Amino acid sequence: SLAVQQLLDKSLIMETEGQSDTQGRKGKHLHLNTSSLWLMGIIIGMYQTRIISATIAGSLLDNTIRFETPGTWDEFLARLNDAISKIRDTAQTDPAGCAISMPGMNNDETGEILYSPNLHFLDGKNLADNLHHRYSFPVCQLQEIRAIAYGALHGDVARSCKNIFCLHIGEG
Repeated sequence: SLAVQQLLDKSLIMETEGQSDTQGRKGKHLHLNTSSLWLMGIIIGMYQTRIISATIAGSLLDNTIRFETPGTWDEFLARLNDAISKIRDTAQTDPAGCAISMPGMNNDETGEILYSPNLHFLDGKNLADNLHHRYSFPVCQLQEIRAIAYGALHGDVARSCKNIFCLHIGEG
């Protein structure tokens, strides 16, 4: 009951009146709130960073923002925060959560970026923590290959597969 109430308080689920053929009190039905909930994705590339948004059901929304990935942390944060603000203004609400796909190695426990071979300004930084404190919505960070594999694993094509193999050949 406590977990359901927390989801209701955050508008992640909605209650509707239940229809029951049995006697007694009619139950409430719970539904995922797909009408107003959306998710944000940040894809950091060697040459370009993209911010995308999608409904909680997985349909991409038409407000992707792209910018050239700069060479310094401060300039990167300024451009990223500007892009996030534009997407939030369009949606008129905060996302239910944000996932970051970043190149290199990161500490899964702390979120610290340990080493980014082509974007050294990210080394030692914690972008997920930075964004979470600035915007207060949940943020997770995945190494780019793990993000691709996770997306493939949960996509329509791989649902019927027993095993998958992910190979990524990208920038750098």
